[in-house]
Amino acid sequence: MCLGKWVPSRARVAYHAVEELPRIFLAKIKAKQSVEEAFNGSFDNISSMDNFSEVGCTAFSFFIKGNMMWVANAGDSRMIEIRQKSIRQITYDHRIDNPVERQRLISKGAIIRGSYIYVLNERKCLKSIIPIRTLGDHIFKEAGIISKPEIFKRKIFGMGTALVAGTNGFWDEVSNEQAADIVRKAKTAKKAAKELLRKIYESDCDDLDNITFMVIRP
Repeated sequence: MCLGKWVPSRARVAYHAVEELPRIFLAKIKAKQSVEEAFNGSFDNISSMDNFSEVGCTAFSFFIKGNMMWVANAGDSRMIEIRQKSIRQITYDHRIDNPVERQRLISKGAIIRGSYIYVLNERKCLKSIIPIRTLGDHIFKEAGIISKPEIFKRKIFGMGTALVAGTNGFWDEVSNEQAADIVRKAKTAKKAAKELLRKIYESDCDDLDNITFMVIRP
């Protein structure tokens, strides 16, 4: 799964991520690279593929082999693991309210105002960004924005376990607890996804932006 904000100025990076990241990743796996090396390399390849100075996208991907799963995240997408009596957030949101990420940007001298990081472009115009790990967005590298994904390795448990992955737009409308409650009550992953979509459409939000998600269940 590769995720980006599909507006015209940013779609180029997201398009490259969706089309090329899985191919590049699998080629590196076939070349006997470790999963971690393959994820780091493929994310960097996409980010460096073109002159993506003021355009970029977040990226989230996962790879399953046997009963093991690796999750690579650069941005504010999220995956949670749902069991009958517990919820575990597998990934961390790469936003400025993440204390580890915030400290990293402060050490780079980033200009931070609220949820945004700011830089001046070549025309002396102020540009801003919220996610602090992205593919592309080269103009923000001096402020500490990086394309390196954070990689998580998890053992996949059997029956009774479900996974929900989604972009920031999805999680802005649905909490971890709400998603878990809907998934537990649904008989199948497809029915759970339909109920989650219904909840989003019934929300009070006027701008349902950047919403992609999936439900995975044995």
